[in-house]
Amino acid sequence: EVCEAGTSSSRGSSSCSTCAAGTYGGGGTACLLCPAGKYSGEVGATTSDTCQVCEEAGTGSSEGSSSCSACEAGTYGGGGTACLPCPDGFSSPAGSKSSNACQPI
Repeated sequence: EVCEAGTSSSRGSSSCSTCAAGTYGGGGTACLLCPAGKYSGEVGATTSDTCQVCEEAGTGSSEGSSSCSACEAGTYGGGGTACLPCPDGFSSPAGSKSSNACQPI
């Protein structure tokens, strides 16, 4: 079955499902994930334009996220990316905004 934008159908299925938050689709076999550092809370999104940047420093998101979240301890984020790990032997508190927060363990 040909699916409408914002929906997808798995191979062999006779019905279409709405794309979940954190994904979007132009109709077809699979909804696509918003990239790391972006999120979408919209269900049934039709284009990647709905994927918004995690702008607040100290936050990030992984692929397919429906929201941004504070970077975990041992990582940091300047906004607009996934949270990045501190180098080996270094750690940082949760919500760290830059690599300057990574301190020797």
